[in-house]
Amino acid sequence: MDDYIIITDQKQVNEVKGLLSQRFKMKDLGAARSILSMEIIRDRERGTLQLRQTGHIKGALKAFGMLNCKPRDSPMPAGLQLSKPESTSPGDEKLPFRSLVGKLLYIAISTRPDITYAVCYLARFVAAYSQQHYQAALRILQYLSGTVDLSIQYCCSEARFIDGKLAAPTGYVDADWAGDSHDRKSTTGYIFLMCGGPVSWISKKQLSVTLSSCEAEYTALSEAVKQAMYLSYFRQDFDLDTSESKKRNADNQSAIIIATTPSYIYHGRTKHIDVRLHHIRGQVACGAITVEYCPTESMLADPLTKSLPAPHFRKLCALINMVSHGKTQ
Repeated sequence: MDDYIIITDQKQVNEVKGLLSQRFKMKDLGAARSILSMEIIRDRERGTLQLRQTGHIKGALKAFGMLNCKPRDSPMPAGLQLSKPESTSPGDEKLPFRSLVGKLLYIAISTRPDITYAVCYLARFVAAYSQQHYQAALRILQYLSGTVDLSIQYCCSEARFIDGKLAAPTGYVDADWAGDSHDRKSTTGYIFLMCGGPVSWISKKQLSVTLSSCEAEYTALSEAVKQAMYLSYFRQDFDLDTSESKKRNADNQSAIIIATTPSYIYHGRTKHIDVRLHHIRGQVACGAITVEYCPTESMLADPLTKSLPAPHFRKLCALINMVSHGKTQ
């Protein structure tokens, strides 16, 4: 093992360090300042902690000759749809498209939910791509060059506690129905926030074609509920879990009704939906989660399902506590 972080109270930290140092040659670097290219910035007076990848992003910009590029105000133009070639032409095979997408994916899954949709969309073309796709990937680098120090910020002041324990994260889930012009599959996006900042997010094309926006949203809600269950188990390891319901916000009221209504009422309209998706009802019925309506304009998962106009995109980034030098993006 190269690097690791011990997460517990100070007394147990000292005990673990002592036991390990008796067996292994160790170098104690003190309070964590970075891990796996992620920089950790604490401000104990303000009660904030920030995560960012400034150095890693600068390295990617340098590797692709984009250090002095003109910044963009969003990672992808609103409504962009790229063509899907049958194969990569001999001339385009020399383009480092796969390498660039790989670097961008690591940044996206680590600290940058704002680029996640754009990167995951381009990852659909790694089997066959063209100059057009490579230019779209370079545009993401242009956006990163203007937001190189953008960080996720967590705040003590935004933490919620139940019976002295940190409350469960709040999730937002959305879907872009039939958004892929090639196969008409929908895209799922969800994001979970704790202490004001995102702790889990995803942008993912759904496995099958859905017949309505309601079905697409219900499928996305199913994925978000599974992630909520995982986060609940993970929190139990840190003795953080409470009996409080995990709240999920969705912007499709039909999907919410299906999730919270007995199956026989909507059977005629939903009997074609895969039964595995209906585990949501069980979670709602036992009180493990609650599903609430969230207006589309405030749906924080929206940037994870489609490319948005720059002003609305920046507004939603600010709402998930993406900050630059202490100021919201």
